[in-house]
Amino acid sequence: YAKPGDHWVFYEIAPTVVDVAQSEFTFLKQSPAAKTDIVLGDGRLALEREPSRQYDLMAIDAFSGDSIPMHLLTREAFQVYMKHLKPDGVIIATPNDAHANVALDCLNHGAAVLVEKPIADTIENARSICEAALAKGLPALVGHHRRHNPIMRQAKSIVDSGVLGKPVSMTAMCTWYKDDDYFKAQWRRQSGGGPVLINLIHDIDLLRFLYGDIASVQAMTSNAVRGFEVEDTAVVLMRFVNGALGTVTVSDTTVSPWNYD
Repeated sequence: YAKPGDHWVFYEIAPTVVDVAQSEFTFLKQSPAAKTDIVLGDGRLALEREPSRQYDLMAIDAFSGDSIPMHLLTREAFQVYMKHLKPDGVIIATPNDAHANVALDCLNHGAAVLVEKPIADTIENARSICEAALAKGLPALVGHHRRHNPIMRQAKSIVDSGVLGKPVSMTAMCTWYKDDDYFKAQWRRQSGGGPVLINLIHDIDLLRFLYGDIASVQAMTSNAVRGFEVEDTAVVLMRFVNGALGTVTVSDTTVSPWNYD
C-alpha cells in the first residue's frame, strides 16, 4: 500500500518478528515509501511517550494472535491513538456496545465519524453521539449502505412514482441460520449483539427508505432456541407516519428461503 513520498512507521513488540521481516521478506526493502521506521516495543506505550505524529492512517492489528491484547482496545487506548491522528475522519467498526465511547472520543478530538450500523447499542448512547456531533458541528454518519444499492434506488423510485398506489401494508421476513462458529465472538451473545441490532437494523433502514419514518412500534423477542442473553428471534408490528402498517419477523436460528445474509 505504500506510495512514493509516504512515511510508514511499524510498532512491533517481538524482536523475532522484526528480524524475520528484514531477513526473510523483501516488502520493507522494496517499499516505494520515502521512509520506513520500526519502533520496537509495546505500540501503545510507545505512542503514549511520543509527541503527536499526525498520522493520516493507523492500523491496529490486535486479532492475529492466539490471544487478544485488550490493552490495545480500551477507551484509553483509543484516546492515545486519536492524539496521533490528523483530525479528519474515523471509521468505527468495533463491537456495537463500544460504538458510543469511541465515537464520542473521536468527535471530541475534532474528527467526523462514520459509525458501522447500528449507531449504538442503546437509544441513550445513540442520542449522545448525535448531540456531540451537533455541538461540535461535525458529521456523524451511519453505515446503512444498502439504501445506496441500485436495486433499492429503483424500488424507491417506483414506490415514490405512485404507480403501485398508496402503500397500506408491508410484510418482511428476515431469517438466517448462523452456526456455532459465528457466536465464538462473545459480544454477539451479549447485550448489544443479537439479530435485531446486527441484521434487522439493515432492513429497518430500508423500510424507512421506501415508506418513510416509523411512528410507533410494538415488538416481542425470544431467546428460546440458544438461550443467550440476547434474542435469537423477534417479531415487530409498526405504524408508519404515512399511515401504512408493517409486520416483521427476524430470526438467526432458521434457514432463509433465499440466502444466508
